[in-house]
Amino acid sequence: MIKTLDQEFNWPFITIITPVFNSARALPDYFNGLKQATYPKDKIRIIMPDGGSTDKTREIAKTHDAIVLDNQLKTAEAGKAVGIAYLKKINNAGQDKKLIHLVCLLDSDNILTDPDWFERMVKPFIDDPTIIGAEPWQYYYRPTDAAMTRYTAMIGVSDPVTIFLGNYDRLNILTGRWTDMPIKTTDFGDYFSWKIDAKAMPTIGANGTFFRTSFFDESEIGDYLFDIDVLYSYSLKHQGRYAKVKIGLVHTYCRTLNDFIRKQNRRITDFHYFHSIGLRKYPWKNVNQAGLLTFIIYTVLIFPLIWQAFRGWLKQPDTAWLLHPIACWITLIIYGYNTILKRLRPPTLTN
Repeated sequence: MIKTLDQEFNWPFITIITPVFNSARALPDYFNGLKQATYPKDKIRIIMPDGGSTDKTREIAKTHDAIVLDNQLKTAEAGKAVGIAYLKKINNAGQDKKLIHLVCLLDSDNILTDPDWFERMVKPFIDDPTIIGAEPWQYYYRPTDAAMTRYTAMIGVSDPVTIFLGNYDRLNILTGRWTDMPIKTTDFGDYFSWKIDAKAMPTIGANGTFFRTSFFDESEIGDYLFDIDVLYSYSLKHQGRYAKVKIGLVHTYCRTLNDFIRKQNRRITDFHYFHSIGLRKYPWKNVNQAGLLTFIIYTVLIFPLIWQAFRGWLKQPDTAWLLHPIACWITLIIYGYNTILKRLRPPTLTN
């Protein structure tokens, strides 16, 4: 059981890093979720690296006592790196090494709905000193959310390709599992954990992921922090355990299909660019190429995707399942086009 909040127990100090850019629309729900948390408020610090917002993002952040930093490289990955660099600077100036200090990578479109969310997320770190990271095991489904958000919540991913690759990392209604990677976990009731292994690593990281601050002291981070890449590189040199906590959060990933198209295009375009300059480390080319072929065949034939959507509807009746074949087709077209394009000209970052 989770320890009750009292003055006797020295709860870990948590620094939340949330990159923002024109996030004024999402921040009220983000802060409302934090406001209802029962974790000691004096043990939580919020850092918001801003990529040059032109709306009221900075104003809203400062109203809630967040530390706003300038993120000149604009992307979320650059914002995380800015937040970690700032945290290292202030920690070196006076962090008590005897206490547990944690970093929470929380996105601006994440909403906490459980008052004891922080208590449950920090429990693995209290129980086991070898735990270096932990994250929620699911995205909460809400019938009132936009269709695209409901769909991604039900499949547990923002990119449908990872379902076929098997390296997804959140509970998936279609499979009934949180990943298909060959991982041996140990169940501790409120959470389960496993020894990290570079040869079998899901796409863990972001959207409520916690790390010990010492993890970043032992990791090489430049101008960009790609969480899965940093964790993969860490696992090549160090040992440690990772935990999945049996709790979730809301991830309002996309409000419209156009949002999904824009984000998929940014995902693959930026990946090709950063891979071309040697900044991406996670071995995507080694992950279940048969699964990638299956994705292509299923998408071209379309009927297997319709069958998957029907199976999903039987488990969670929702018209958002109609988006499954559409999302797969969009992904195949965008990924295929950009993969061909990168062979014809040097990859560049999206604007």
